[in-house]
Amino acid sequence: MFNKKSGGFCLYIKKVKKSYEYIKDLQCAILRCKLDQLAAGKGMPRKRTMRPDDPRLLGTLSGVPAPSTEQILETQRSRGRGEPLPQK
Repeated sequence: MFNKKSGGFCLYIKKVKKSYEYIKDLQCAILRCKLDQLAAGKGMPRKRTMRPDDPRLLGTLSGVPAPSTEQILETQRSRGRGEPLPQK
């Protein structure tokens, strides 16, 4: 393609639409593997209960109270100039 800005020609890769023909083969392989596991008596893994002291029961909180919006605005600076962000 000719690029007007640079005044020269550029090469671009022509994209081909995806066909996803391999999906059915993957699905059949997964199903075959699971059926083989069931036939061997292995079955599906059982869900386990968490212990009472498991930290995942606490959630995703940081444990520290969140600062106010005003404090966050004061600490954030606009890019490059080091000035506070404008107040609304």
